[in-house]
Amino acid sequence: MVPDIAHFEQTVDEAVVKRGRSLFRKERVTQFSQEDGEIRAVVQDGEDYTVSMELSPDGVIRSHRCNCPYDEGVMCVHEVAVLYMIREKRKHAAHQTNVTDVIAHMKAPKRALWEEALDELLAQAPKGREAHAAAVQVHTERAYMHVEHQGDRLVFSSNVQLDAQRQSVPSPCIIAKSPTEYVLIPLTPYEQQVYSTLLRLGSVPQEAESKVKELLATVL
Repeated sequence: MVPDIAHFEQTVDEAVVKRGRSLFRKERVTQFSQEDGEIRAVVQDGEDYTVSMELSPDGVIRSHRCNCPYDEGVMCVHEVAVLYMIREKRKHAAHQTNVTDVIAHMKAPKRALWEEALDELLAQAPKGREAHAAAVQVHTERAYMHVEHQGDRLVFSSNVQLDAQRQSVPSPCIIAKSPTEYVLIPLTPYEQQVYSTLLRLGSVPQEAESKVKELLATVL
């Protein structure tokens, strides 16, 4: 019994595998049909040979038969050719599924950048407050985020700062007050994400106010 369609080459004679693969590549597998794990096909190899197989949903080969006279090994070249056909069709079906998923995603309504960013942070909010790193410099400050209404938008400002590339807030965030004095603001990994995201956004529409309040309640 051959174990499964993914690894049958490991138990079938190498010469049989090569000949079967050659028949498949030359498109000698015809009249292929598959229903509920039952596979039937005709392989043209001088004469027409009929192959039948039964596969489990996970690809285990339960039974296989060919009406050719070969009976010296695990299976014949015609059965191998059909196995390659099955493998190809499964690969094609998986690809079609991926394409369908991509198309469905492309057709899905697009969400605003700010909404995706805030929802992602809320989903990652820790259940309890994370422990903060111990102060190691002159003195520390607690991070804060100021939200100001400006027209129809909410504008963010904070005592923490993005890095030079304006990509993220480092932890600890060190603010130089003078050449000899600075403050250190330790942040948990989640707080880094929240402050980095809000400062990169800069502002959001006022419709986001409830989400902003919910988000800031997790870190302030």
